[in-house]
Amino acid sequence: MAKTFRVYPGGVPGKKYRYFKVVIYSSHLKMYHGYKRRSCGRERTDFAAIVMPRQVERFDKGKHTVDPFLGYILLSEECLHYEILAHEATHAATYYVKRLRKSKDEELLAWAVGKTTQELIRKCREFNV
Repeated sequence: MAKTFRVYPGGVPGKKYRYFKVVIYSSHLKMYHGYKRRSCGRERTDFAAIVMPRQVERFDKGKHTVDPFLGYILLSEECLHYEILAHEATHAATYYVKRLRKSKDEELLAWAVGKTTQELIRKCREFNV
């Protein structure tokens, strides 16, 4: 069974704050199958881990809102190293900063990379992977 948790690039957990859902699979093959289910027809096979950005928009009674869900970070226990976590945290933070419409804010990007990497490492240690 895959292990799941959320990471908040903004550093503040909670229902209304932007987050990525992290899924850690026991094998690379299982991670790839999880990717195929979520990929909407796009096929790739050359990755050790992947960030899959998403934007969910809702229209309710004429009101437009954007869900705080930012996407998925898919990882495999077979290929779980600090370099992989930092690499994927950078992809996730880049998307987070773009969603905030502040893509030229280098300090915000660096802060989001640090927070995301820290949360990924802490949660992986909690799960003993």
